[in-house]
Amino acid sequence: MLEWAEVTEVDNVEGEGYSLYMDDGYHGEYSVVYNGTGFPETRSFLVTGLTSGLPYRFEVTAHSINGESARGPAATIYACLIPSNLPVPLKVSTTKTSVLISWTEPDGNGCPATGFQILRNNGANDAITVTVDAGLVADKASLREYGVTGLTTSATYLVKVRALNYAGYFDSDPLEVVIAAVPDTPLDQPTSDATVTNKSRIKVFYGPLTAAQNGGSDILSYELQMDDGIGGEFASLSGGVAIGDSLHVEHTVGTGLTAGGLYRFRYRARNVNGWSAFS
Repeated sequence: MLEWAEVTEVDNVEGEGYSLYMDDGYHGEYSVVYNGTGFPETRSFLVTGLTSGLPYRFEVTAHSINGESARGPAATIYACLIPSNLPVPLKVSTTKTSVLISWTEPDGNGCPATGFQILRNNGANDAITVTVDAGLVADKASLREYGVTGLTTSATYLVKVRALNYAGYFDSDPLEVVIAAVPDTPLDQPTSDATVTNKSRIKVFYGPLTAAQNGGSDILSYELQMDDGIGGEFASLSGGVAIGDSLHVEHTVGTGLTAGGLYRFRYRARNVNGWSAFS
């Protein structure tokens, strides 16, 4: 659907209508697709039968008793709709000052994506108005991953992707992300409580990590693991994925032990962005 502005009368000569010219979508010759002589109030026309994705050029002339004007400047309009189906971007990884995001290709709806924009807020529960590195992101239609930097540790940001094509743009829903790295690898191994440990039970202390070691976000769980006493595989005792989160920093094992066995213990910590390595 096309619209155009009313032409100003010259020497009080009333207009008699407008004509709309269109090319073939391949920068070929123009032809008249609407002749509105006798209908001076009509300044719009629905053009149908177009081919999706082609750039059609349109020009308008005005008619009066003295004849037809020259054609006005051309408008190039693509036969397509704005993009759609752009899911929430994915968080690939984070550090204490950045987040790496990725996204999938949207539906072009007749025109392919011509580029993207990445927008964020200021991490203060505010509107998403900050454009990220516009000069580096724009016009890169194949871009599917980008690192947003210069963020504040522990702040919660909203980040969204905007897909553009020749018809306009479409925004994804925002990704909410806490800016933090995963916790540091624990510096200390678990230690035995000699007042409790004997030939039938073992009590160990481990952690907690300090604020300087938590990656910039609160610790959500510690996982303690123990092997089988003969150098075999480790198994989770507390805080593991299958067991559920735990902020305990001590644990007593009272069953399944063999007197004289040499048991190894290790632990790790998890924040909002994932697990640390094991101690």
